[in-house]
Amino acid sequence: MVMRRTLVGLAVLMWASAASAAGLEAVLRCGPAGQPADLLACLGDGSVEISRDGEKTVAAGAAVLALGQHDDQGLHVEGPKNFSIQARNQSAEHPLVLEVRRVDGTVIFEQTARRFATVAFYRCGPVLNFECREYNYEDQ
Repeated sequence: MVMRRTLVGLAVLMWASAASAAGLEAVLRCGPAGQPADLLACLGDGSVEISRDGEKTVAAGAAVLALGQHDDQGLHVEGPKNFSIQARNQSAEHPLVLEVRRVDGTVIFEQTARRFATVAFYRCGPVLNFECREYNYEDQ
C-alpha cells in the first residue's frame, strides 16, 4: 500500500513537471496568507481530487502532499489546459484557501471555504468543451 502510494506520488510529480508548460498553478493552503497552518489540519480525514486531461487522482491523508510540491505556503499543483481540483475543509479553526495563478504570478481565481465547505476550480481548455460541465475560467 505504501509502495503503491509512493509510485503514484512519483508518477504525479513527473507528470506535473511536464504539465508546467500549460502555465497554470493551483495553491491549496490551510489558513490565511502569511499565517498558514498545516494543510492536513484543514483536510482532516477528507481528500483532494485532481483531474488532469481526464486522468483523475484522489488522495487522502499524508498522500495529499505527494500531489505536488509542498512548502510553508501550501501545496503547489501545476495543471494543463484541462484541469480541475477540489477539496473540502474539515477544520473549525482554519479556512481552506484555493488560489490559481498563471506562470507570471497573476491570480486568476481564489476561493475560501470554512468548515464543511468545498473549494473547487474547473478549467476546460481555451475552447468550449461540451463534455466539461462546470466552468469558472476562460482564456482571454
